[in-house]
Amino acid sequence: MKKIKIAVTYVEAGMGHITSAKAVSDALKKYYGDRAEVIDVDFFKCTNDPAMINMENSLISAVKMASKMKTWGNFLFQMMSLSEDTQKLLKYFYLNTAPTVRKKSMELIEDLGVDVIVNTHYLPAHFAEELRAKKKSLKLKTVVYNPDNNVHGWWDNRCDILINNNPFATQEAIDERGFRKSKVLTVDYLARNSVIETNGSKEEYRKKYNLKPNNFTVVLADGAYASANMKSYTMELLKCNLPLTVIPVAGKNKSILEYFQKMTGKMPRNIDLRPIGFTNDICEYYKASDIFVTKAGPNAILDSMFMHTPIIINYWATPIEEYTKNLFVDYYGCGEVIRDKEDCKYRIEQFIKHPSLIAPYVENTMVFDKTKNGGKQIADAIINMFGNTENPA
Repeated sequence: MKKIKIAVTYVEAGMGHITSAKAVSDALKKYYGDRAEVIDVDFFKCTNDPAMINMENSLISAVKMASKMKTWGNFLFQMMSLSEDTQKLLKYFYLNTAPTVRKKSMELIEDLGVDVIVNTHYLPAHFAEELRAKKKSLKLKTVVYNPDNNVHGWWDNRCDILINNNPFATQEAIDERGFRKSKVLTVDYLARNSVIETNGSKEEYRKKYNLKPNNFTVVLADGAYASANMKSYTMELLKCNLPLTVIPVAGKNKSILEYFQKMTGKMPRNIDLRPIGFTNDICEYYKASDIFVTKAGPNAILDSMFMHTPIIINYWATPIEEYTKNLFVDYYGCGEVIRDKEDCKYRIEQFIKHPSLIAPYVENTMVFDKTKNGGKQIADAIINMFGNTENPA
């Protein structure tokens, strides 16, 4: 039997698109390794082309800028709304500002020679549709997994399947973004292997990382680049006079990691400061903690929910993150919004003194069950595009 050849693309613009792509790839390999050949494609880096690499760096810079300056994130989405036909606007933009990237992206997708391309970022999804429009005879199926909790206008509605992780996003796709109902699928929330395999208890992970077993423990992060409020909120928590373990996640920001590492030996006895950089074991730290203080990044919050650790959201950089804040705080009731660092410190001190205050938030996270993993549903949907035929072409 000829295997179905599937490319899963990886794009760094924050880490959420990458973790989602990894989860889809993991599921395809786990459940259909006998029927599918899965190729992981680092989309903008794999050709070593300077223009492609610069494009990804510009996406990273935009994420960093939005985290530092909320108006920048809102500006990007206002640009999207300049035209009702957002795909025509995207095409015009990249034809005029990045024609080399557009051309090389389309060439890369064609050269892959795959039966299906799965995208978790809007750019390769758009270029795949532009290629299909240009080459009508090309036998390529396109699948999008949208890692966000809503559907913004840059997602291309020409794809064969759009997959969302909640019914609100699905309804938005159909009612507002021009997707045909038959092309939109809602699945359970998506968990990659590192989430699924994090099965220890809070006590076990505190022991593994030599964290004080009885301290109230807070992990803080604001994306892969630590460019929002993590540093200032951490500094405020270090003023606490109660027993407290503080874990600032610096991600890929080496200067912030080194900043906190230099402070570790200068803490009062009640404070256990444990800064960490980027790690694939972040879910173990979420599980070891009592609360996660973060900006409203969809995938980091979801990982925390799977670990049943509630949240304090202190910032949202874009309308996507605002929707995420509304979903997890207002709809699911898994934490609070606290936009002032001093208020955050005060609230955590209340949680330390009165553990019953945080208990309802922990209980509300129990709706997130990683054993009901959308990865299997996504893999099923992709393979089912080919039915039971032996030749996917």
